[in-house]
Amino acid sequence: HDLAVPLKTIEAFAQLLAESDNLDEEQIDYTTRIASTAQRLRNLITDLLILSKMSSAPSGATNEVVDFNPMVLDIEGEIVTVLGLGVSVSIKGSLPTVLAPGARVRPILQNVIQNGLKYNDSERPRVVVSGFRDADRVVIQIADNGIGVPMAKAEDMFGLFSRLESNLDAPGSGAGLAIARRAARSLGGDLWLESSCPEGSIFRLALPDQIDAGPAVQPAQARVEI
Repeated sequence: HDLAVPLKTIEAFAQLLAESDNLDEEQIDYTTRIASTAQRLRNLITDLLILSKMSSAPSGATNEVVDFNPMVLDIEGEIVTVLGLGVSVSIKGSLPTVLAPGARVRPILQNVIQNGLKYNDSERPRVVVSGFRDADRVVIQIADNGIGVPMAKAEDMFGLFSRLESNLDAPGSGAGLAIARRAARSLGGDLWLESSCPEGSIFRLALPDQIDAGPAVQPAQARVEI
């Protein structure tokens, strides 16, 4: 709140300047930069709040049987609303289930899917989600047709507020993957870049097939069937 109040003042004055008829081209450019920087600062504050909640939240939560199939479809609907109809999210095969607190799993998956569509210069940005069981864990694979990342810089993507040079002009704070990985590890899992090339990247999210988070609760019947 202490950070948001002065930010609102900056945004308000930037808006007033932008609506003025007395600015020359250079002043208009400066005003646009102020507004753009204020928006990025707002994104940073939002991500800091997410990290703060993640650090202070109790480790225990109610487990439920998480079905990734309807979860991905719901995420697709939200993302299409934000990014437009030109993006595509699809499921390959049938995704496994996991016993976990669904409210903590969903933001991880949504973050990675949205990341693959946002950092994407394809004519039709696309993400394909698949999954499999590996011993006592579930692995969800998120493959995109985005800009790709040199494998030598794979870990740099998971740094807090870090950006690769090719992503400097993209919206957001650059904290998304860092937050997603911390959330995955807080559940006893992990998130990493499996492979990448100029035609896209493959991320993998691994979670224990039964997270130690309290008694299990059966979910309501899925609204959408694959």
